[in-house]
Amino acid sequence: MKATIKDVARAAGVSPSTVSRVASGSARISESTKKRVKAVMQELNYKPNLLARSLVRQDSCAIAVVYDCYTKGYSQDPFFMEAMRGICQAAQEQSLHVLISTGADGRKGSGIASLSQSGMVRGMILLSAPVDDIPAEALREAGLPFVEIGHPSDRSGNWVDNDNVLAGREATETLIRKGHKRIAFVGADGSYHYTMERLTGYREALRKANLPIDESLIIPAAGVGDKASEDSCIKRLCGEKAPSASVCATDDLAVWLIGTLTKHGIDVPLTMSVIGFNNSPMSRYIVPSLSTVDINAFELGRKACDMLIDIMENPDSEVKNEIIKTTIIERDSTAGSVKGR
Repeated sequence: MKATIKDVARAAGVSPSTVSRVASGSARISESTKKRVKAVMQELNYKPNLLARSLVRQDSCAIAVVYDCYTKGYSQDPFFMEAMRGICQAAQEQSLHVLISTGADGRKGSGIASLSQSGMVRGMILLSAPVDDIPAEALREAGLPFVEIGHPSDRSGNWVDNDNVLAGREATETLIRKGHKRIAFVGADGSYHYTMERLTGYREALRKANLPIDESLIIPAAGVGDKASEDSCIKRLCGEKAPSASVCATDDLAVWLIGTLTKHGIDVPLTMSVIGFNNSPMSRYIVPSLSTVDINAFELGRKACDMLIDIMENPDSEVKNEIIKTTIIERDSTAGSVKGR
């Protein structure tokens, strides 16, 4: 059974408040008492409740990551776990705990406001900034330090992001260099800046190469995965004017597309080349292996946490923004166009 503060106090012959003061490093306790209490704590393998202690001291040792786990598609994106890994590593180096706040109310701001006013956390990281900016507005009103992964609409505040326009352009140019002239974009979603910016980069690459932009080949993310969406997608990607390549806004969309194309007898990459975003673990193991844009999700998370820690320690510091570089990784899902289209 786990030892309690009362168990330690009884064994050391002191009051529970004395044990609490020893655990918090109080200078009001004699050295002999500290040694006796610490010896008992070690003997009983007693672990202080750091969160409870921080609340008493009004000096929280935790930060929160706001993650909307109910948004279809994005909740399943491996990006989130990789970014969390970077956040947790940076937090651990500074002896900070990480709380995860999930739920649909996070998008409305009510859950965020409640957590920020609870005194449980010193700051927050918003994991993927939505276009409506409601979570950020709730935090500004609460006066709690926060950093966004993904820039807000007006690019204000503290944030870490990729240059998604550049990434979208480079992904499309990778296909153009392989001879593709008709290229689709799968996953346009107006709810998030990064998908629309990748779409902007796609358009820029086609214009730069003097290739036509066919709006019918820009396929929204909404509903991807259901039968109706699958039928609609295949209808757009087949036929006489079918594209020979597709840029997908995320790896999970790319994996869905490869599976859908294969099911309908469309060979990847001989008939359709596919490139995604994120360089998620599954991109290496599917068949064919997926060409992708590595957005360095781990580094996005780590930099966001480092930035938040700096802001918490230096509240009067200037607003901070940082762009994390992306890298094209070519695998088996992209090949040269054999039809000259």
